[in-house]
Amino acid sequence: MAQETPASDLMGLMLKRWWVLVLGVLLGAGLAVLALRVVTPIYTATATQLIKGVPGAGTGANYLAAQFAVARAKSYPSFIYSSAVLDNVRSDLGPEFTDARLREQLSASNPIDTPLVNITATGSTPEEAQELANSASRHLARFITEIETVSGSTPVIVETAVQAGLPAAPSAPQPALFIALGVTGGFALGVIVILAWGALEARGRGKRAEAAEPLSGGSEADAEGSLQVEAARSLEAEGERSLRLEPDNPVDAQAPRESDPDESGAQDTTAGSMHQPQSAVTDAGETDTPVPGLDAGDARDALGQPQNEPALTARDGDPLSSRKS
Repeated sequence: MAQETPASDLMGLMLKRWWVLVLGVLLGAGLAVLALRVVTPIYTATATQLIKGVPGAGTGANYLAAQFAVARAKSYPSFIYSSAVLDNVRSDLGPEFTDARLREQLSASNPIDTPLVNITATGSTPEEAQELANSASRHLARFITEIETVSGSTPVIVETAVQAGLPAAPSAPQPALFIALGVTGGFALGVIVILAWGALEARGRGKRAEAAEPLSGGSEADAEGSLQVEAARSLEAEGERSLRLEPDNPVDAQAPRESDPDESGAQDTTAGSMHQPQSAVTDAGETDTPVPGLDAGDARDALGQPQNEPALTARDGDPLSSRKS
């Protein structure tokens, strides 16, 4: 999706890749110079005709003649394309100047509110433009005089006020304008290249980021799974340790009992041997190794056995177990 580029980002890109702009400007200027050499130059020459009214008799005759000349001059520019004018110009310059070519190269105009007619001619060389303008100006003046003459007299006089001069430089193409357009076009081309370059880089970074997202997600999932496995193993190991520490037959805690006279007597009988090692009696009647520090009365009290039952036995490597004889 296309995104708008802020002005600050555009300036940053242009400063970062300034050499692209320089290359664009040089390229545009070079193309402009090349176009100036390839395009055929056009030279322009202009001749000016003056229309004068013939004054009559009476007061204000000169003023009326001048006003008549201004009014009549407005209709004269169209006569430049008359057959009589074009034929005479072709007779002067050569048969290669056809009517179509003369219509393309010749033009006439009347400045507003003036008795002037400007005849403009263009040519591929300065000499061609000059000769064409002067020839058309002469034949146009003759044609105007002829059509304005009535009964041997004419109310206007057409004179050449300014002869066409030799053009010093081509009117088109203009070198300064061409070079300016080339430089502007080259700069614009450089800006477009910079923007396209930045867009391609942004798209590439986006694709790389999208490609990296699944990998990072999988790494996080693997790490989380590893942590869960480690936690499960820790819990399993802790449970195994707890099971190893617990006895096979845990002894339920019992509430304290009231002392029995018979048991008290039995306890008195064995009171003298409380601090001596006792021998445990097994189910088969065999006496095993005495358990150090274990008193018979204490063992019976802890296991809830009557005083007249055999004490707990201890076997090598086996936990203590409570059995009745």
